[in-house]
Amino acid sequence: MKIYLIPFALVDEEGESEIQKKTFGLELIDAPSFWYLHGALQHKFILDKAYMYVDWETFESDIVENHDGRSYLATGIYDVEIEGHDKPCKAFMWQSEEGGIFLLRGLVVDSTVEDDVKDAQKKYEEKPYML
Repeated sequence: MKIYLIPFALVDEEGESEIQKKTFGLELIDAPSFWYLHGALQHKFILDKAYMYVDWETFESDIVENHDGRSYLATGIYDVEIEGHDKPCKAFMWQSEEGGIFLLRGLVVDSTVEDDVKDAQKKYEEKPYML
């Protein structure tokens, strides 16, 4: 299983071909989303958003769901790789629904930063609509 994130801060016109090479064969998780890089990751990359990709095996597994033709991660806690970050990371993900529209929610944190993990775990347990 592979979940791969590319922070918005690393995506520019010059690096676009490199990004395309790194994501070749991967599928974009394209759900309307309000999940964020959190804590140390947000500070490192300045912005808190990233693109999320999965490998084909993961895309075809139970952890990727489809709502209205868009792909979502199922509610859960996942190991993720982040471009430009060499430490282990976790994604705490859940889905919300409002007015028949599903939204992907969650926080992605550096697993080595205890306070960030605790905060993400707390939010995951509460599953708030707004973060």
